[in-house]
Amino acid sequence: GGAVLVNPEFETLSVRGKTVLKGDLQVDGDVALGDDITIVDTLTVGGVTSITNATAATSTTTGALRVTGGISTQDGLYTGTDASISGHRVGRGGGFVASNIAIGSGSLASNVSGSDNNAVGSQTLSSNLTGSSNCPMGFNSLNLNTASNNTAIGHNALQSNTSGSAGVAVGWQALLNNTDGSNNVAIGGRAGRYRGAGADGLTSATSSIFIGYQSRANGNSQTNQVVIAGTDGLGDGSNTTVIGNTSTTSTRIPAGNLTLSNGTLLLGTAG
Repeated sequence: GGAVLVNPEFETLSVRGKTVLKGDLQVDGDVALGDDITIVDTLTVGGVTSITNATAATSTTTGALRVTGGISTQDGLYTGTDASISGHRVGRGGGFVASNIAIGSGSLASNVSGSDNNAVGSQTLSSNLTGSSNCPMGFNSLNLNTASNNTAIGHNALQSNTSGSAGVAVGWQALLNNTDGSNNVAIGGRAGRYRGAGADGLTSATSSIFIGYQSRANGNSQTNQVVIAGTDGLGDGSNTTVIGNTSTTSTRIPAGNLTLSNGTLLLGTAG
C-alpha cells in the first residue's frame, strides 16, 4: 500500500507509494503525485496537478500520465517536445526550432538549424539540416532537400531535390527528379519530371517553367525553357518557348497584336 496525506492547513493532498482510489476524488487545492496512483472513477482538481515522474511517453502504455479514455482541454495544450499523435509527429521537428512546423511521421526529422520551414506530410523535409523557408505538403515532398526557399505541393513533388533553391512544384511527382536546378516552376502531375521524348529523368534545369501533365524539358542542364501544354509538351532547349504538343491543331490569339521585338517570324511546316 500507499499513503494519502491531507494537510488541511495548507489545503494540499500528497500521495506516496502506489495507491488505488475507488470512487470519485475532488480536491480544491493543489495535488502532487510522487508515485503511482490509480483512480477508478473521477478526479476533480481545483488547483494545480504536478506529476514529478519523468518517464517518457513512447507508446500508448508508457509515460508518466496514462489515460485510457479521451482528453479534453479548455485552455489549450502545451508540450515541451514534439507530440506523437497516431504515430505522426506534430511539433517543430529536429532541432526544435521555434519558427518551424512539422506535421507527419519523419517530417523535419534531421533538421539541425534550418528555420521558417512548414513541413506537412510524412517524410517531408526529412533530410533537411540547415535549409530554411521551405514549404512542402504531401508525402515525400522535398524529402532529400538541404536547400532553401522551395515550395512543393503534392505526392513526391521535388522529392529528389538536394541543393536546388527557389523552386515551385505543384502536382503529383512534379519536378520529382530535380536535384540541383534552381528557380524552376512546375505545375501539373509529373510536370518537369522527364526530359526528351522518353522516360529519362530531368535532374537539372534552371529558371524554367513547365505547365501541364508530363510537360518536359528538351534535355538536362538547360535554362530559361518554357513549356506549356495540356499533356506531354516537349521543350525546344534553352531560351525557347513551346506552347502545345504534337496533337495541337490550332493556336489562336483572339485579339490584340503579336509583336516580335527581336527575331524572325517563320511561317510554314516545321521540319
